[in-house]
Amino acid sequence: MCRILTVIATYNGEHWINKCIGSLLNSELPTDVLVVDNASNDNTVVLLSDFEDIEIIRNQKNLGFGAANNLGLRKGLQEKYDFVFLLNQDAWVEKDTIGNLVRKSKKDFGILSPLHFNGKGNCLDSAFAEHITNVTALSEDISKNKFSQAIYEVSFVNAAAWLIPMNTISKVGGFDPIFIHYGEDNDYVNRVHFHGLKIGVDPFSKIYHDRMKREAPSAGIIFRTLMLNYLAQMKDPAGRPFRTFFYILRKHTKEIFKMMMQWKPSLVKQHFILVLFLMSRFSKAINHRSFTMKEGPTFVGK
Repeated sequence: MCRILTVIATYNGEHWINKCIGSLLNSELPTDVLVVDNASNDNTVVLLSDFEDIEIIRNQKNLGFGAANNLGLRKGLQEKYDFVFLLNQDAWVEKDTIGNLVRKSKKDFGILSPLHFNGKGNCLDSAFAEHITNVTALSEDISKNKFSQAIYEVSFVNAAAWLIPMNTISKVGGFDPIFIHYGEDNDYVNRVHFHGLKIGVDPFSKIYHDRMKREAPSAGIIFRTLMLNYLAQMKDPAGRPFRTFFYILRKHTKEIFKMMMQWKPSLVKQHFILVLFLMSRFSKAINHRSFTMKEGPTFVGK
């Protein structure tokens, strides 16, 4: 039987952790569970201590999503697991989710994802639905609830539930910790594609992703997400980083002057911060890009 390690990065996840861990321990295909807690200040760790059959790493500070999950990816490599399954703290699986994904896994797919439903299970998760909009066959088949393919190839799927074969980690490595939160999955997917692997969705596997208990993202969070997605574009190993950098710089410099003329100081500030952020990260992003383009189990900052 293949060995699977499920990795969950937690931060103040008391609302979901029992359902998340409970669903994994109820999986028809057994999985080891590693929880990496990013210095939660609620009851997350207390609730985790009630589970005897899981391993917990308690970080002294919030390392971010990517760096926390890297602890699990490294463990998967070192202890020769066959797959690592990344799962969000606010998500849970069905009994057959992991088993279905493992059975569907193919060598040319670097990441395999289930369908993502919302916490109530009555519709697709909003972010997942947005990402698959341009995948016509999958979108249409979901609407008909009749699937013509065992795996649908997609260009991107968010990292709420990723089955990653060890072959992928051996080729691509881990997340780049230059992304603290947001953008890290965009960057990882770009690197998976660069190394000749595909991203797939198994329509017969499901998870439930409960965003309802989260606070609605503020304008600041939305803008931060934009900044980090730009950073991922600059780091794209198949892209042209200098052209991308100067295009973004020119675009937002124009916005600064436009907002100044319209006397919108808060928006001027946001665009100015974005420009400064990208300028301050550009050199580091280029260095990381060169490092993570190499084939092999590369972990930045190891």
